[in-house]
Amino acid sequence: MEENDNRDGYYLRIDEKRILSTDEYLNLYAEVSEKTEYDELAKNQNLWKPDKVYLLTVTLKNESAHESTERGINWSFFYLYEKNRVLDFEPELYGFANRSAEGSPALSLKPGTEKKFYLPYGVYEERMGKDIGDLEKLPFQLIVSLWPVRNLVKVPD
Repeated sequence: MEENDNRDGYYLRIDEKRILSTDEYLNLYAEVSEKTEYDELAKNQNLWKPDKVYLLTVTLKNESAHESTERGINWSFFYLYEKNRVLDFEPELYGFANRSAEGSPALSLKPGTEKKFYLPYGVYEERMGKDIGDLEKLPFQLIVSLWPVRNLVKVPD
């Protein structure tokens, strides 16, 4: 298992992990009106509000020499994995911390450029059970590809 991933000219490194309550995350990244709207959607059961957010700060760099519109990243396909657990990417929360992405988890970078991204993963108490208290200690890995070869990047302690 690697501590970074480099393929198709894209290099990915996990810089940091943080575990926040969803309200802490919203207070950090969302405008007051956005937080109100998000809470209203959750209250009306139009979206699932996670109990916690497992937040990864990652650096993505395009090391390719050639510009291509056919290569890029879609964070929606990146999962956090630990033994028998998978945490899903939260697209509704992603846009708050990544304003320049304009809400889209799909992107490409110009050759030779790099950028930091904040990737929120939902943690639900009903799925985690008693292990939610040990979340910080669980050895999660970021799944960056499943096919043709499964590639994982270790989440730092």
